[in-house]
Amino acid sequence: MIKKALSALLLTLVLCLLSAGAFADVPILHNPGEGWTAPYEDVETVTESPFEEGEETLCIDILGIRQGDSIIIRCGGKTMLMDGGEKIRYQGVMYYLEDHGIESFDAFFLTHYHDDHAELQEALMKHGTPIGMIYAPYDETEQAALWREYKKIAAEKEIPISLIKDQDEIEWGGASLRVYRNPELNLSTNDGSAGVMITFGDARIFCGADMTGVTQHWLYDKYAADLKCDILKCFHHGNTPTVTELLDAMSPNLCVITNQKAYTEANDNQLSRRNIARYYINRTIHLETNGKLWYVWTEKMR
Repeated sequence: MIKKALSALLLTLVLCLLSAGAFADVPILHNPGEGWTAPYEDVETVTESPFEEGEETLCIDILGIRQGDSIIIRCGGKTMLMDGGEKIRYQGVMYYLEDHGIESFDAFFLTHYHDDHAELQEALMKHGTPIGMIYAPYDETEQAALWREYKKIAAEKEIPISLIKDQDEIEWGGASLRVYRNPELNLSTNDGSAGVMITFGDARIFCGADMTGVTQHWLYDKYAADLKCDILKCFHHGNTPTVTELLDAMSPNLCVITNQKAYTEANDNQLSRRNIARYYINRTIHLETNGKLWYVWTEKMR
């Protein structure tokens, strides 16, 4: 009887862990660079990459454009640009692409059509940068002016657009991108933006696009058990704090805020109270993982 009771208890605990989204923390090693106060909390630091040459990794570079999302995702020989920032960031991003030998993209991923996310993608299309396809959360019924212009440029360049919906999954060179998008009608453009959980091995990073309170509550209510992540690219450039229950469900050990620290005081205080390490994009933040370990280092934009 005792053995049966213990077995039943063990089974109950396992089921509870599974239903709660029991994802293990993947260690994060930092190399923030000299003369910089980020990541603001006590972290484990190293001076060089822990990965062996030729080791398969997922690389995510969150470009140091000061405000706006411009995110390069590379894995298994494939390169994606998620959003891009405003067109005034064009020259800095071109320098980055030149320095890192990126001449084309297998895909663009557009989270939503605001200028600080879409304009630079439009500029690269106009420039003639080779782009294999575009993932976007809009279909032919969407008539917003910014989206119409974006779609027109893509059509002129003969770049196909693939509609993404909530819970779609994109396989990307060994990584997996799961889409989270509130399907409710009449949302603001920000609350209708597409968030993404990127998984490689055991490593997980959530890119929260510009979701604000309405969709953050929806995300927590519907998917809380699935949202544990090692790293969170904070919502809406850290302009406001994350919904408390959602942040606790995600329980990240590192946040990247696509803004400047001076403009995100409430968000910074929220993370500081939880001792969560954090970076801002006055530099490019390089995130690399082999699925068992994260390595984070920074680089100045030229």
